[in-house]
Order: sequence, then C-alpha cells, then structure tokens
Amino acid sequence: MKKIFSLGILICVFYFLTTSESAFARVVEIGTHPVIVSAKRVKPHQSEPTSLAKSTADNQTSIPSDRRFIGNDSDQDIITRAQPFSSYPSEPPVVSPPTSDIQIKERKFELGTEASHIIYKEPIFSLRDKGNMYGLFGSYVYRPNTGNYLYNKFLSMYRLDAKASYGKIDYESSGSGTIHHIDDYMVEIRGLLGKDYYLGQYSLLTPFAGLGWRYLNDDTGGRQSSTGASGYERESRYFYAPLGVEAAHKLGSSWLLSFTGEYDLFIIGQQTSHLSDVDGALPDIKNKQHKGYGTRGSIRLLHVGKEINFFMESFIRYWHIRNSDTVTAAGSRFIVTGREPDNNSTEVGVKLGIQY
Repeated sequence: MKKIFSLGILICVFYFLTTSESAFARVVEIGTHPVIVSAKRVKPHQSEPTSLAKSTADNQTSIPSDRRFIGNDSDQDIITRAQPFSSYPSEPPVVSPPTSDIQIKERKFELGTEASHIIYKEPIFSLRDKGNMYGLFGSYVYRPNTGNYLYNKFLSMYRLDAKASYGKIDYESSGSGTIHHIDDYMVEIRGLLGKDYYLGQYSLLTPFAGLGWRYLNDDTGGRQSSTGASGYERESRYFYAPLGVEAAHKLGSSWLLSFTGEYDLFIIGQQTSHLSDVDGALPDIKNKQHKGYGTRGSIRLLHVGKEINFFMESFIRYWHIRNSDTVTAAGSRFIVTGREPDNNSTEVGVKLGIQY
C-alpha cells in the first residue's frame, strides 16, 4: 500500500508540473557567467523549435531542442542553460590544419656541422680569394597551435638561424702576388617568418621572409705577399632581407625531401679596411655599400626517426655587391681616399645535422 500511495503522489506532482500556469525561474551558470534567454515554454506535445532565431510574428525566441529550460506559456523572460560554445558567439572557432602525413612539431631544434668551398672575386683587380670553410650551425623553429594568437592567416612559422665558420684562405692578384693560409671567419644570424600551405597529403609549401646579418673577417694584417705588398685586416658586414620558399615532400614512411630557394634583398653594408696594419700613420677606412643582392638554394634529405631526425643537405650561396661610396680619411701623416670595388662571392657546401 505504501508503494501504491507513493506512486500516486509522484503522478500528482508530475501532472502539476506539466499543467501549472505559474511561471518560475532559476539561475543556471555556465562557468561564472549566467546566461539569460527570452523564451516561451514549449509543452510536451508540441514540436520543439530548432533555432534561436526571433519570430517576426510573435516576437518571441524559441529554444533549441538540445537545451534545458523552465517556465510556462506566458510571455515572461526565463533563464536557461545554454550550450557553452553557442553561448559565446564572439569567440572565433578553432581552425585545424588539413590532414597531412608530414610530421610537424610545435617546437623544433636543429644542430649540425657544415663544410664549404668559397671563392671571392674583385674583377677590376683580377683578385681572387679561395679556400675551405668549416663551421657549426643551429636553428629553432616554432609553429604555434591553431588556437595560439601567433597562428593566423598570414603567419604560422617562426624561425631563428645562426652559424659560424672558419677557414684558411689563399689570396692571389695579378698586381699584388699571392698570400697563403689567411685566417677567415664568418658569422651569420637570421630571423624568418613564414606561412605553411598543405599541398595534398604528402607536400608542404612554406613561403618566408625576414632579416639577416652577415659578418666576414679576412685578416692579412702583418702579412706580406709574394711581391712584397703588405696586407691588412678587412671586415665586411651585410644587412639583408631574405625572401624565399621551402617545399617539402614525403617519400615513403620515413624520408622527407625538401628544396629551398631564396633571394636576399641587400639593405646596406659596411666594409672596414684597417690600413693602419700597413702603417700606423694611415687611417682606417669605412665604406658604405648600398647596392647588391644575394641568392641561395639547398636540397635536403631527412630521415625521420622515433625521437631524433637525421639530415644531409647540399647548398649554394651567392653574393654580388656593387661599388661602395667613396670616402676620404686622414691619419696622423696621410690622407687617404678609397672605395670598395664591385665584388662577388660563391660558396658551395654540405651540411650534416640532427633535428629534434
């Protein structure tokens, strides 16, 4: 009897809840923000609306069927629990990149070594420097997740490159003779920004641009050539803007082949000639360089490992710098006027490195 009596009470309560005309409401929060929606109560036998669009006939708002609400048939405002994403229409949707078999890590480091052969020429003097350079390089690549504010329709790749190399260079000139085993060292730092574009399931194209700084020191100070000409230290600084594109294609399950082509827009350069190495009474000269350009390209074959990737890369780098401005400088006893002549350099080499 107690069970039958309890069942009767439940039936009465249910009937009261489904037929009562009294309006009531309660605040239901999503996180810390209550959501208020103007709505009309839908009876159980009515078909449920499918949108929140406002009706032009009765100026009332309907509730999607996947929301829970409370209230009655009167035109009173009620409070409802809304779904989290539709409650914040101003929040931008998260855009995921297309499905690709190319392994893309959010953060990537590269370390390795390189060896190259470089030839520098000043055609006006039939001058040539040539020799082998050996160095180390490193890079850091950051590709933010799609929800990160650094990921947008213009940028999705941020890269920092650095390298340093050293070698022994041989000098020869039709007018000054030869000098062997000159100490040369080079430092280069670059910052790049780019955007990834997926070309199908196995290819990735990344246009990029940035800023670069290149420093070269050629030190013949205190040396004499085969004809008795005195050498002096020379410093070269380039500021430039790299503009290029990298194309990567997956080969099989564990190999990746990539090509890079680049044009280096020359911004400004400075050539410092330490003539005081020849005679302390001579001044050092600093020439500004305003015209020139560079190009470079590379081919890389990368093996994808479980934790560390290994790669081999061949590259070529070319610079052509026009005549500098002409300057006049005064030393303790001499006044010198000079300029840096039109010159070009070509460097060809290989890299071996790891990526993780």
